Amino acid sequence: SRSTTTPQIGVAFPGDSSSLYQDLRRGMQHAADSLHLTLHFGAQTSGMDAMVIAPGNVGGSDVTIEGANGQVVSDVMSDTRQGGRLLGEYVARRLEGGGNVAILDQPGVATVRQLVAGFREALAGYPNIRIVAAPAIDAGGRDVAQQRMGNLLATDQPINAVFATNDAGTLGAVTAIAAAGRKGIFVVGYDPGPESRAAFNQGTLLGAYAAPDPMALGQHVIEVVAAQLKGEPVTARVLVPVAVVSRP
Repeated sequence: SRSTTTPQIGVAFPGDSSSLYQDLRRGMQHAADSLHLTLHFGAQTSGMDAMVIAPGNVGGSDVTIEGANGQVVSDVMSDTRQGGRLLGEYVARRLEGGGNVAILDQPGVATVRQLVAGFREALAGYPNIRIVAAPAIDAGGRDVAQQRMGNLLATDQPINAVFATNDAGTLGAVTAIAAAGRKGIFVVGYDPGPESRAAFNQGTLLGAYAAPDPMALGQHVIEVVAAQLKGEPVTARVLVPVAVVSRP
């Protein structure tokens, strides 16, 4: 059995059994085992040497670490800006440096603002690629995304690629493009769910997606906790690269 001197870490997750949280938990547990930390999953806070908190509204892509005194030590989060840049570079390659792009945006979501900023940064290096529309789909779900995409397709404005900033946007865009019978348009998305991943694997309009890496995120969280408990300096924000999956 472990010594009672083993640091005790409380972990507060939302009541979410999704694969993302399961992978986040596995990544944390793997790192904790190798670093000899004991994790307590639940709302228990008394007697803990540190707390790890995953807010329920960020999909497990942003985790806060608190010290024993309750003060925030660090935020560990997915590098959405980097994900946006990688998707932008993919779009530029597919368009061979020229074409029209639409964004199904969520300007009211802070992480999406970073995502879109990275995407725009990447495309800024290609003067023959234009972002011709960026309608908002904030909290609108799949139906709103499908409607916004349908409205864009009904105009005379040519569109060659679409960047959907969430899973609902991806599904809505793909559905609208297919319903309109439009050829020569592809979609890139962020943080796809099972249906979007299945669509990608079936070779549909979805050409690439970026997604948080919850296993890596969990490992980084515990490494930061271990460093903090040793008295080593830790940064207030730790960015974890996202994974991009694409087809040629």
